[in-house]
Amino acid sequence: MDALDWWPKPLGPGDTIGDSARKILGKPDLDPVDVLVREAAQNSWDARIEGGAPPLFGIHARTLSGDAYNTLVNRVLGGGGKGADFDSLRKRGSVDVIEDL
Repeated sequence: MDALDWWPKPLGPGDTIGDSARKILGKPDLDPVDVLVREAAQNSWDARIEGGAPPLFGIHARTLSGDAYNTLVNRVLGGGGKGADFDSLRKRGSVDVIEDL
């Protein structure tokens, strides 16, 4: 099977990219993983349905290797994309990932 095509979301009003996001977040005294989890939880809260139940939030961290790693680098990321550089990832043999629950 071929790799998935890479279709980045076009930037629109209010969207940010790399350096802009860093400027908004500043330089918190948190580990980058802590910032990632905090922002993911905040995004879940912001996407909640008003008047509905509070959103459930959870993540699972693990290391992909073997078949799962090969599927990620060859089929999911294999199509690359403008500005995407996955060459170093393809050479590693494993990668740490987080998944939502």
